[in-house]
Amino acid sequence: MENKEIILRMLAFVGHNRFNMICLETDIAVVADSFEELKSKMVDATISYFKTFTDEEILAGKYIRKAPLKYRLLYKGRSISAKLEAIKNYNSEKAYYDNNSEHLRFA
Repeated sequence: MENKEIILRMLAFVGHNRFNMICLETDIAVVADSFEELKSKMVDATISYFKTFTDEEILAGKYIRKAPLKYRLLYKGRSISAKLEAIKNYNSEKAYYDNNSEHLRFA
């Protein structure tokens, strides 16, 4: 299979004194007590999720399972209230999944 990185948009935020992260393309969500633990949990969950697909399914985009609209809007900052919330409490990142090495790295 050709080496192709898949770009995954991640939205991280703090809620109820815990760190939260959701992947907008896969709807994988994790919660942790620190940001480093959060990233580690997201890596583990995402790699486990992608392992359930064949290479052909990944190339065909079968892994895509969109997160709820409210998170996608926060990521894009389309509404004024979403922009204000994003500035106060949210951090957007991208991650790159390499389907050959089964490695996820944050940008």
